[in-house]
This record gives sequence, C-alpha cells and structure tokens, in this order.
Amino acid sequence: MTGPQMVDTPPVENIGSFGRSVRGELLWIVPAGALSIFLGRVVLASPITEKLAPVIGLVLGVLAIVVALLIYRLQVLGGRRARDLVSAVPLPWHLLSYALSAVLLVVTVFWPIIPPSKPKDDPAAYLAKDRPLRIGINGKLPGWSDEALDGYVGFDVSLVNFLKKKYGFGDVEYVLLNQYERLHQWDGKLAASGAKPVDLVISTLSINDDRLADFDMAGPYYLDVSTIWRNGDKEERRVSGPYHGCAVNGTTGLREMDEFAGARKSNDLVVDKDDELATCVDRFFHGGTEHQFISSDWSILRAYSSGTLRDGNSGEETFDPDEPSFEATEKYGIAIPNNYPNVCRSLSEAINEFLDSTGEDGWQEAYYRNLQNLKVESGWHKPDNARMEYCG
Repeated sequence: MTGPQMVDTPPVENIGSFGRSVRGELLWIVPAGALSIFLGRVVLASPITEKLAPVIGLVLGVLAIVVALLIYRLQVLGGRRARDLVSAVPLPWHLLSYALSAVLLVVTVFWPIIPPSKPKDDPAAYLAKDRPLRIGINGKLPGWSDEALDGYVGFDVSLVNFLKKKYGFGDVEYVLLNQYERLHQWDGKLAASGAKPVDLVISTLSINDDRLADFDMAGPYYLDVSTIWRNGDKEERRVSGPYHGCAVNGTTGLREMDEFAGARKSNDLVVDKDDELATCVDRFFHGGTEHQFISSDWSILRAYSSGTLRDGNSGEETFDPDEPSFEATEKYGIAIPNNYPNVCRSLSEAINEFLDSTGEDGWQEAYYRNLQNLKVESGWHKPDNARMEYCG
C-alpha cells in the first residue's frame, strides 16, 4: 500500500508580495478606471446622451469584466504572474499607461472648457422636427422680447413662433443674453463658466462685417436706425456735475457716443458703458436729470417709452426718423454658429416667408401685435427681403 499522495500547493503569499502583485496589475487597472470615469463624464455632458448611453454602457460593461478578471488573477494566482508582468513589460509602456490615464482624468475634471461637438450644417438636422432648441433673446425689452404671464412676448418672439411653425422643431428654451454673451456664444469664451451655447440668437442683433467674421447671420428681418438721442422730457439744465450718456459695450453706438462726447466743446459728457441694453434704456428714461443721452436704435427706444426723443446733435424732436440708405440702417438678423451656410440660407428663406406672409404669423401681424401700440411707425422698417449674400 502506498501512503496518501501529497499535492503540491503554491506557497502562501505574504502581504508584501500581494502589494507587489497589485502594483503589477496597475498597468491595466489604472487606465481602465480612468477610461470608465471619462466615459461616464461624456454621457453626462453630451447633448446626445440618449444616443451615446447604450454604446458607452457596453464599453463600461467590458471594462468591468476586464477589471473583474484582473482581480481574479490577484486572488487565485497569488500575484505571481503580476509580479512577472512588472519585469516583462518595458518601463516606457508603464509610463505611457499612467500618462494616458492622467490625461483622461484631467480632461474629465476640466471638461467645461472643451468646446462641444458641432451639429451638422444641415437645416433638416439643425432645425429638425421635435428637436428642442435653445434660443437667445434679450428678454427685457418691451415690444421685442419681454416677460409675460405665460412666457415671453414681442416681435422677436413672434419670429421664433413663425420659425417653430415652419420647421416643427421641439420645445423652445429661451436664454436671456447680455451684449457680451450675444457676441461670444460660439467662440469658446463662455465655456469656462459652464454656459452652454444656444442654437440661435434672435435679439435685435444687427448684421455687420465684424460679426459676420465671427458667426453667420440670416436676415435682415427688421430695419432701424441708430444715433445719439436726447431725452426731451428732462430739463437741459442740471444741478451740478456733467451730463451722462449711455452706450452698450461691443456696439457701434459706443464708438459714436465716445466721438459725440469728445466733440462737445464744454467737455461735459461722461459716457457710461454697460453690457445690458435694458439698463442703459431704463437709465435714459427714468434716471436722474443728468442722464440725458443714449446711443441706441430708434424702434427699441420708442417701444420702451412714449417720451419725447430729440436728435442728440440737432436737438429737434423726432417722431420717426427719415428712411436712411439701406447701407446706413441697422439690419436685425438671426445669428447662428460660424460656417453654417446651409442653415443660414434656409433661415433666410424662412425670413422671406415671414416678410411676405399676410397671415396671423407674418411680419405685418407681428408688428401690429407688438410694436404699433407702442407708437413705433412701421414705414420703412420692413425689409424687402433677406440677403443671401450674408450667408457666404
């Protein structure tokens, strides 16, 4: 008879050996963990989360299996292969693995500063049926976009409603923008604050060459004139100190106001600068006697108040300015991201339909409903048509 057979068993690893085995597996565990965290952040931040989630969920599932197998290796094999891995894999590969993991974690932490992916330059996709849109407006200008009991009303909002009916896009989220935010929606300057760019800006925003270099604009949908205005209802004599004139940062009106102040021989005009047009307008109409001047568009001021407006240079009262040349007008347009010519042309065609429509959603009805009762004369303010050349 033979005695009981002896079965070789692997030696029990001590704690130090187990620690070395864990270090061996870090070559795989660290990048797998970093990639999992990064993909989770992608799902949370993406505007198409519902489309990305199934794909990324599958990737995370595979990673989970890989990590589970690695843990099994640590437990069953006592770390012997893992320790061998440390010496078998060249050092540069270890460094590359950890470096890539660090990059993924840094990108995850600082995600807000990374520009979002751009949707296609395709009207059928950008303005797709049932796709929710974020639209930037002023939100504080009577007659144009102002808060009401059931949302926002005004001429700009009427244009939004026309576009929604035409394209059939989904719910509209109105985003209130100041001047700086209107001009920097798509250049990345607002990303550090976590602000998400809007899809369209419809906010009495004039078309000019500087802006067309930064983003596309469809239009015009309204014509106006901008100059220096004086509040004729305020006494011309002040108690003490200089007069004040207000203009909005980033506008041609600010340059005009600076030139106007510099040309006054008495050097008695201080230029106040603000990012909010509504702040300038309110100060002009309701501020103290010293707030006499403003550089802004006629229709915006007239819709805001029925007070007396005088030409800042001549001092003559103005009821509705004479029609200027087309080149001298302020041409309100719809702003969209740069290099979207197809979307721009489609919106320009929609604006032409808005201008020509005689129905309840057209230009004339929008004027009657929002501006006529505020003493804004329609006259020459309606464009003949949108200009396709603005779309490039």
